[in-house]
Amino acid sequence: MNERTLAVDAIPDKLIPQFLKQAKKIDNFWFDMFLLCVTFGLRNIECRELKFSQINLKEKRITLSNTKADKAKLTRKVNQHLDKQWNIKGRQWLRKYMVDLNASLIIRLATSLDELGFIAEEYQLGVAYEKAKQRYYDKEKPQIYNYLRRTLPSHSRQIDFSSFKAIEKMLSRRLKKHKGRTYLFPRDELIRNKSITNKDKPLSRQSVYNVIKKISYSLKNKLKDIKLGLHSCRKSAVQKVATLMNDVFAASIWIGHGHGKGNLSMTERYLNRSKHRFQEINLKLSKTCHYDHCVKLSKSSCC
Repeated sequence: MNERTLAVDAIPDKLIPQFLKQAKKIDNFWFDMFLLCVTFGLRNIECRELKFSQINLKEKRITLSNTKADKAKLTRKVNQHLDKQWNIKGRQWLRKYMVDLNASLIIRLATSLDELGFIAEEYQLGVAYEKAKQRYYDKEKPQIYNYLRRTLPSHSRQIDFSSFKAIEKMLSRRLKKHKGRTYLFPRDELIRNKSITNKDKPLSRQSVYNVIKKISYSLKNKLKDIKLGLHSCRKSAVQKVATLMNDVFAASIWIGHGHGKGNLSMTERYLNRSKHRFQEINLKLSKTCHYDHCVKLSKSSCC
């Protein structure tokens, strides 16, 4: 399994200053980006593709729209819509090509798309059926996608940075530096070749991953059993809010889980479950619980 697909840990709170310091050594660009991520728990893609149009300096607010959850919901709805349409079109296709006097009756007995596929296989039409299905999906998908994108409600996370002077200063500086551009963190800022064409593009996922791994390597002696990745900054922010407020549900609403209404089962995945954390628990437990003397004392309570 690719290492990047595995669960990663949060950056320990006490190591965040050192993490940001190492990022700054590489380039101020990375310090700015990770500062924003670790403060407000932005997803990697939200930060990489953050646009000037999403930042309101006057009202000191960042609006995150078209989120990962929105995109997942849209994709799911598009697929459901296509399946529903093919449930009709696929039956029509089978009636046309099946050589069987009872074709209409046989097809009517199918209760799912899988069963329609099984019928096609039974009549040696499997390959042709799948090709016809794929052609139909390819043709209809763009229209359905555009229609549902306009009609489905979208959740926007509102981030108030009025109390974060360092963030406000950084945003102001970057907005001034890249005035007239699209993205707050444009890819070409890291490219010294000024003749590069098509500059106004966001960073790639791979470039951010490479920098995080470079920082992880420089802090490897302090990051024992802590594995950092693209989601580490977001997890750090959630854990910090949950600890400060002593309220996981508050952190869930703050980060925007459950379309902004909170989702405990989702947020609980962000809590500290690192190997380092469990070792810490075992160490503290071993120092406070000593049961060996219970064997010697027949009538006494222990711990």
